[in-house]
Amino acid sequence: MSSRRNDRYCRIGLLLAQFAVIACEPADADVAYDTTGGDMEELVVFAEPGAADEDSSQPCITPEEYAVLFADVARNTAALGLDDMSSGARPRQAAVRFEWPLRQAGGADPGYHAISNYVDHAGPGEVLDLACGKRSYDGHHGIDISSWPFPWLKVETSEIEVLAAAPGTIVSRADGNFDRRCSWISGAKANFVALRHVDGSTSYYYHMKSGSVTSKRVGDPVAAGERLGVVASSGVSTGPHLHFEVRDAANNVIDPFVGACNPTITESRWVSPRPYYDPAIVKLTTGSAAPEMPACPELEEPHLKHQFCRGDLAVFTAFFRDLLPDTPATMVVRRPDTTVALQWQLNVSRHLAKGYYWKSWQLPADAPAGTWSFEATYAGQSFTQSFTIAKKGKACAAKQ
Repeated sequence: MSSRRNDRYCRIGLLLAQFAVIACEPADADVAYDTTGGDMEELVVFAEPGAADEDSSQPCITPEEYAVLFADVARNTAALGLDDMSSGARPRQAAVRFEWPLRQAGGADPGYHAISNYVDHAGPGEVLDLACGKRSYDGHHGIDISSWPFPWLKVETSEIEVLAAAPGTIVSRADGNFDRRCSWISGAKANFVALRHVDGSTSYYYHMKSGSVTSKRVGDPVAAGERLGVVASSGVSTGPHLHFEVRDAANNVIDPFVGACNPTITESRWVSPRPYYDPAIVKLTTGSAAPEMPACPELEEPHLKHQFCRGDLAVFTAFFRDLLPDTPATMVVRRPDTTVALQWQLNVSRHLAKGYYWKSWQLPADAPAGTWSFEATYAGQSFTQSFTIAKKGKACAAKQ
C-alpha cells in the first residue's frame, strides 16, 4: 500500500479481509503506523476465521445433515415422479445452465457480494479449487458467496435475495431456523431450498434468513430468477452468505465453473460465466467517521453523511472485492468545478477477497460550496458518490 497525505488533516486507513471465508468476526488485528516525514498511515489487516480455524472435519453442511437432506430429496423426487429423469424413461435433456443466484433488492451500489470459497476438488486433508488454487477448504462441495459490505445490515434489511438459478421443482425446503450464527455449531439447522431440474441435477441454496424462504411447497415449480429467500447465516455458518451447490442425477458434485483442476465439467454451466478473480468496486461512501465493523452478529455502523459544512471532518471509504497485486485503485475527491482536491492510491501485495479503504479530511474553511464528488477507479471500472458542502444554513450557522 502506498499513499501520501494532501495536508496535515488527512488520515488514511485500510481494512482488508485476507481470507474472507464465511465469517463475520475478525481475528486479532495487526496495526502498523508509519510516521515518516510527519505523515501517518494506519494499516489494519485481519483474517476472518473459516474452516482453517475451525474443525475442518465439519463442513458447513455436515455429513449427518447431508444424509438427512439426500434422503428427503430422494423420497420426494420419487413421490413426484422426478427420479426417472436420468433413467432413460424420459428423453435426455441438455445440461442445465445456471443464472447468478443472487440479486440486490432495491440497492444502487455497484456491487454487493464476494466469493469466499469455491468447490474443493482435492481428497481428504488437502484443498484444491477449480483453478488449482486454495480458495476453498477441505471437503467443501459448493460455492460460498458472501454479502459485502455491511453483511449484517443487509440481513436486517433483507437486501440480498436468493434466486432460483434455473427452472426447477422444489424437492426439499426448511425455514424457521435461527439465522444469526457466528460459529460452527454441529447440528445447527439451516433454512434452505433444493430444486430438481429437467436434466436430473439438483441445486441447493443454504443458510437463508428465517421467515424469508419461499412459501411454495415441495412439488411446486419455480422459474429461473424467482425469489427463494434472503441471504443470512443459519445452520453451520459463521457469517451471512449463500452456499450454492449443484449435484448431478447420480448425486455427484458439479462445480459450474470451468477450470484446469475441475474434473466435473468441460464447459461452463453458467449462462454468463464469471472469472475466477472478479475484481470490482462494490460501494463508495462519504461519512462523518470511519465505518464500524463490530463483532458478529452486531449491526455495522457506516456513519453515512452526504451534507457537510466547511470545517467538518469528512471520511471517504471505498469497498472492494478481489483486490489484486499490481492492480492499483485510485481515489479522487473533486471540487464542484471538477478540479482535484485530493487524490490517493491503493496497492496490495497479495490477493484479498474483500477489503475497504478509508481516508479522512478536515474540509477547508474556504471550501467551495456546492456538489462535490468522490470517485474511485479500479480494474477498469469507475464509480462516483456525490456529496455537498454548504456555507450557509442553520446547521452550518450553529457551528460558527
